[in-house]
Amino acid sequence: MNVKQRLEKVIGRSVEGRAWHGPSVKESIAGLNAEEAAWSPEPNLHSAWKLMLHLTAWMEEVTERMHGRHHNEPLRGDFPDTGEINEESWGEAQQDLETALKGLLAALEQFPEERLMERTVTEKGPGLPYFDVLAGVARHNAYHAGQIVMMRRMR
Repeated sequence: MNVKQRLEKVIGRSVEGRAWHGPSVKESIAGLNAEEAAWSPEPNLHSAWKLMLHLTAWMEEVTERMHGRHHNEPLRGDFPDTGEINEESWGEAQQDLETALKGLLAALEQFPEERLMERTVTEKGPGLPYFDVLAGVARHNAYHAGQIVMMRRMR
């Protein structure tokens, strides 16, 4: 298995399961309805839904960066608004997560392995190597999946 395949596997598992660290993002939100997903223990804390939108937005942003387009924050925003709280919107948000994952994995599949150690380009100059950004996606997903699990236990 080459480095790209390993990254694809780790990122995929951080969202869809069989991750070494515990529940993936999808496992952490499994069974939640819209009202439960929108619940937050405190007004200033992000809900599971908001965290999932945040993860979606950042996977989309990393995909953008792999295509040479850098933004200071994701096009959707760092923590996008959930909009109307209903089952249809919740389902669409989950589909967006799936679409973002597929887009990122497709971009990684097309990305030349020899470029993984190249630095991304930011408005301030060189950023992190693509490898670090991609590995960071998996860590970012794991971190917020853990937050979602903890919030569910608080409910």
